[in-house]
Amino acid sequence: MTLCKTLKLRFRVAATACVYFKRFYLHQSMVTECDPELMVPTTVLLASKVENMHDVNGETVVREYVSRHFHYRVEQVMEAEYYLLQALEFHTVVFHPFKPMENCLESCEAFGVKVAPFADTAWSMLNDSYFTGVSLVYPPSKIALGCLVMGAMMAQADISDFLATLGAEHLSNLDAISKDLIAAYQLKAAIVPATLEEMVDKLHNLIIERRRDRQSEGPK
Repeated sequence: MTLCKTLKLRFRVAATACVYFKRFYLHQSMVTECDPELMVPTTVLLASKVENMHDVNGETVVREYVSRHFHYRVEQVMEAEYYLLQALEFHTVVFHPFKPMENCLESCEAFGVKVAPFADTAWSMLNDSYFTGVSLVYPPSKIALGCLVMGAMMAQADISDFLATLGAEHLSNLDAISKDLIAAYQLKAAIVPATLEEMVDKLHNLIIERRRDRQSEGPK
């Protein structure tokens, strides 16, 4: 997210990069197979291409990515992009919940609901959902609806007339989505920046240690 802000990219690019990152590590190990510090700029680079931000290239991403543990060259990022595509099985299109959220808010307004008191909250929750794993489990329409319901509940807004028009298949899993979001907020509140930096340092040191072990073992 920070890299995308530095590059002044649309949030959609950051969202796509987050989904790529999560999908990649569904089947890869951060410790023994691929350094997450390498995959952060790599996912942003690929997402920029897919989302038609053609003014972003490998050199720009590597130059602007600021991290104490990043020591890779442009060539390595470009090579990692190919492995990322392989891991994604070249399925680079990501369907986001942005349009479903717009449709939900419009439908609420059609039922006479004033959405202004909770629209910003619902959108914020939708954006924050990319810090969780819900995008890997649930369809965009359910994620949007879950964030809408949570936002309305917090504002004590009655959207029951709108919800009554939806079938059971649309309303299923909303509780699970809400719990995932709440858990993410609780975790964020519990971790102080210094602790987070310490965790990152430990992960980096573990990656270096495992690499040395594999090099010492040699080819099998």
